[in-house]
Amino acid sequence: MSPLPILVIYFEYFFTEIFKRGIFTLFDPHFIVRILPILPFLSNTLFGKSPPPFLFKSEDKMEKSLEKDRIIIVGGGIGGIILAISFQKLGIPFVLLESKEEGEKDDGADLALWPSSVKILRELGIDHDLLGKYSYPVNKVHMTKLNPEGNHAEGEDIMRIVDMEEVVKKTGEEFRLVSRRELMDSLYHLQKSCSVSSNLIVFGAKVLNVSEHSDCASVTVEERGTCFREINGRVIVGADGIHSTCRKYISAQYSSTSKDLIRYSGEVCYRGVSHVSEKHRDQLSLLFLENERRKEGVMTIFYGEGIRASWGLINRNKSRGFWWIKVKSSNSNPTEQEKKETISKWPHPFPLLYHSTDPSQLYVHAISDRVPTNKWCSERVALVGDAAHPITPNMGQGANMAIEDSFVLSILIREHYFVHAKDGHQEAFYEYVSNRYPHTRKVADESYQQSKVGQWTHPFLVSLRELILRKMPNSFFLNKLKKTNLWSSEEWIQRFRNLAKDE
Repeated sequence: MSPLPILVIYFEYFFTEIFKRGIFTLFDPHFIVRILPILPFLSNTLFGKSPPPFLFKSEDKMEKSLEKDRIIIVGGGIGGIILAISFQKLGIPFVLLESKEEGEKDDGADLALWPSSVKILRELGIDHDLLGKYSYPVNKVHMTKLNPEGNHAEGEDIMRIVDMEEVVKKTGEEFRLVSRRELMDSLYHLQKSCSVSSNLIVFGAKVLNVSEHSDCASVTVEERGTCFREINGRVIVGADGIHSTCRKYISAQYSSTSKDLIRYSGEVCYRGVSHVSEKHRDQLSLLFLENERRKEGVMTIFYGEGIRASWGLINRNKSRGFWWIKVKSSNSNPTEQEKKETISKWPHPFPLLYHSTDPSQLYVHAISDRVPTNKWCSERVALVGDAAHPITPNMGQGANMAIEDSFVLSILIREHYFVHAKDGHQEAFYEYVSNRYPHTRKVADESYQQSKVGQWTHPFLVSLRELILRKMPNSFFLNKLKKTNLWSSEEWIQRFRNLAKDE
């Protein structure tokens, strides 16, 4: 039921009592008790960060003609907001449902952008500063033996130097690191700058259930824990991560729910983003700046017994640093005491990095994925990013593939969506999976293999890993990196331009 009639009734009662008994009515306990039920509605309507519930109903916000064509995007992470931006530029109506409140910072520390996603971001119009001073081009990767006594730039045992400039040379772009928060802020700013009134982003909206019908798809939404809504659209795109509600629905359609389980990799990752200041030059800043002075443009990955780690700057203007350390663990959800014991065993500089990082920028999580599958779509529901193919973070490809997926799917939907009003989306879904599954499967398999090799603790296996890293022919190593990670976006960008010209 819409709260609008309730508001009218209570306001009528409120003003009638004021006129009858004067301003002192506001202090009457009986009057206060009577108006208590109105407070949640007033709060939601006057101070809420998403539209009040009576504006959220499709018949009040959009014409029926738009509702039957619009796409429901579930999740406002990287994949979801890329879909929203692409749909806007291609003239496709949508509603995006995001469980976080507006302005609530997105979790996450560092992430990598390969050339394909950088080109897509440029095409969509991302802020130049993000790819300029707020990202960090990596020219070399040093694969280094971890010293349990402490790790200093001048005494590192480098097992292999990977020339990333050579890996990406023919793409015309660099391999970059960037802060997730910086990327998300830039994407939401871009979306707002090109938004149209028929499209809607609803924050504080948790999707509880997904359903399909002969002529539409629906989601049941819990808005801020108080209101329950059913939102209709032509199709649903799930960009809701590894714990995807949309994926659960699709798995049930294929009767594969019992097999489609989250797979713990055997590692827990501790990571953070640190503030760096050239002006104040505190102990933490000096650590990052000295490391950068010695190894500019270099990302170092340390390998130890059941442990891998990295740290360095994450942007060109030297204001942010990143660090992460992956620890082999039989417990995917360590207690606080277990965390303290683990951190106490870390070699320099990782305990300093951990304790010097603002708690709001610290993240501890189990590294998990799912067994790869090509069942990303049902009749009216499709998946992108981690909802379709969650992977372990060993190839720097999670955000990258979410950007690629969303861009490709938006193009295919625009090419087929309005041509065949009844089932054009199904052709788009089929081509989407055919184009994206081979690449994502290759990345997922390689990333899982890297995760297991990185967890080796037996002295013989550790020695074998070091021997492979030191002696593997460089041409073989670089070709494998290229074959696994490089995906060409040029054709898709041209198709996007051709479609966008018509809007």
